[in-house]
Amino acid sequence: MPKTKAQLEQELQEARETIERYYNQILELQKAAAVGIEADPRFKQAQQDAEAARQERDLYKGLYNELAEKTRKRPMGRPVTISDAIRAEVLSLHAGGASVRAIAEQTGVSRSSVQRICSGGGRT
Repeated sequence: MPKTKAQLEQELQEARETIERYYNQILELQKAAAVGIEADPRFKQAQQDAEAARQERDLYKGLYNELAEKTRKRPMGRPVTISDAIRAEVLSLHAGGASVRAIAEQTGVSRSSVQRICSGGGRT
């Protein structure tokens, strides 16, 4: 079942907090490593935490992309129902002198849509 926008935002917030916590630990341990405490067990734990932070970052990026996809703007208005191929056929029949009624019967498009296409009106 797809996650809701609220669930994704909650997961993003949790991921941000985890990343920030790991980042602060990494900074502290980098300072300690600069002093030369590589043998300290905290340093090894920090390396494991750094790997976990990288995984959290990847998760965060995935959640962010998923949320962005859900909130992406959709085109306004009614979707186009007449394909470009049919539109081209209607225009070529019209250019050949066929009547609106004949074009509508031959293509299966309503007469009003044929008239709109032939007059250069909006996309149908």
